[in-house]
Amino acid sequence: MYVEHKGGVLLSNKWTYAKDKYKVKCQNEHIFEATADRLMNKPTWCPYCSHHAGDFENEVKQIVHKQNGQLLSRYQNAVTHVRVKCNIHNYEWDIMPLNIKKEAMVSNMQFTIFRKGCVRLLD
Repeated sequence: MYVEHKGGVLLSNKWTYAKDKYKVKCQNEHIFEATADRLMNKPTWCPYCSHHAGDFENEVKQIVHKQNGQLLSRYQNAVTHVRVKCNIHNYEWDIMPLNIKKEAMVSNMQFTIFRKGCVRLLD
């Protein structure tokens, strides 16, 4: 099986469908859940080894707050749009949390998504 081939152990009792979640232990002893699709198609299938595990929701909230904004809608996941508000220009728009974090990681100077969002709304 694919999990053992990657040095991991399938902890779930049985393998059913590709979209079902399975409990897995990676070669570094991290325990996590993932779909069969993810296990077979992602080169970095362990979220801990690939540094994707963590409190993503809190990170996004802190980034938005730090840039004088507000997160208006409930966070669901990294790719489901959330409603944000720029407190400087009082504008609101929808954006994927993944893009908020990506912009903050790329930009060492100032967070620009808020200005870009406001500019788009003003046009």
